[in-house]
Order: sequence, then structure tokens, then C-alpha cells
Amino acid sequence: MESQLDRVLEPEWMDTFEEADAYDRMDHSAVNRAFVESLLALRTDQGTVLDVGTGPAHIPIELATRTRATKVVAIDAARHMLAYGRRHLERTGLAGSRAPRVLRRQAAAVPRRVVRRGDDELDRASHP
Repeated sequence: MESQLDRVLEPEWMDTFEEADAYDRMDHSAVNRAFVESLLALRTDQGTVLDVGTGPAHIPIELATRTRATKVVAIDAARHMLAYGRRHLERTGLAGSRAPRVLRRQAAAVPRRVVRRGDDELDRASHP
């Protein structure tokens, strides 16, 4: 299955409450589902996935609800976005090892082999 999702990168992170709120209210569900379906079509056991620029964590939540074989580490530099992400995680009821790990980090500050969860090493990256 070959598909390509067009992605327009934001010039900088959205770090005000108003920006995070406006972004969270947008409906990205179709593109998020398509992204997760494309990722799972590659391999259902993705190991550990890093979602860079996770925003309100919709993609990690979609992925975690669709497969138990994948662990997700989600990072964003914007604290307000992560606040939304953490709230969404609480609402989904994902807990324990299935819950995406949401961290405040800048992508440039994450060395290739630093992100670990238990003994799992990072296998894939999303949101280039």
C-alpha cells in the first residue's frame, strides 16, 4: 500500500494557549487516521514510535488505540499543546504501558539514541 500525505510544516511551534486551543479545535481526524493506517500497513508491530511535534497528541492516541504492539513517545516544545495532549490521554483511559509517553522536548535536542522506554529502542519517527 503506497500513499503519500501532504504535510505543510508550521514555521515554529505554537506556544500560546490561544494557538493551542485553535489547533486542537481543528478536525484532523481523517488525516490522522490515514497516517496511522499507512504506518500500520508497513508493519503492525512498530516497536517504539517517536512522534515529533505531537501537538495535542491525536496521532499517538490513534496509534495506541489501534495496536498494543507499539509504544509511543510523543514530544513537542509547546507546553500548551502538551497540556491538551495530556488531557486527551486522560479522557481516552489509556494507561500503563499502552499509554503514549508525552514529553516536552525540542526535536533538535533529542539525540538519535536517547529516547528509550524500558529496553525498547526507538524504531521509527513520524512528523518529519
